[in-house]
Amino acid sequence: MASVVYLPKKWCDDEKRCKEASIPEEIRFETRQQLAQKMLSRAFDNNVSPKWVLGDAVYGSDSKFRRFLESHDQPYVLAVSSQQRLWMELRQKRIDAIAKEIPEAEWFRMSVADGAKGPRIYDWAAGKFGVPTESGLVKWALFRRSIESPDDLAYYLCLATADATANDLAIASGQHWNIECCFEWRRARKTGPRGDVAGK
Repeated sequence: MASVVYLPKKWCDDEKRCKEASIPEEIRFETRQQLAQKMLSRAFDNNVSPKWVLGDAVYGSDSKFRRFLESHDQPYVLAVSSQQRLWMELRQKRIDAIAKEIPEAEWFRMSVADGAKGPRIYDWAAGKFGVPTESGLVKWALFRRSIESPDDLAYYLCLATADATANDLAIASGQHWNIECCFEWRRARKTGPRGDVAGK
């Protein structure tokens, strides 16, 4: 099975560089979302169904990527930018504007992951929107707010089973930090304090 590796566009456009690196001629530039779809398609084809697909705003802001997951009945929690628009009451509204209208009583405080300085505690809110998919999966908007800086918010679009709760979505989003910690640990193992390659 061929590996899926991200190559920057400037690499793919540099024929000489690709030849020197023994990159096959048929390799063309693909976005991270396109590569993610390839990897997920392989998983789905082999009957591997993760509980959640998580991703940052590069993936969440891509409607084609979200529709791909929805077509496979795959639950997700994907970050989006503050400019993301949702259909609310027959008109589109920016997600950051929706956040400002959330009553204070609907926010809840909880920790969803442990950080270097202890539990990562935030205020959270969530609400359903749109109509369920044909298989019954429900779309949600999830909001995360900093306790120390209430104007510091993060936004997510989610797809979940009918019995999922706002707490479930918040906990799922927190798993992204575990992934980032793994990447940081791996980078630390490979490089020294000055960025030198370690282990040689």
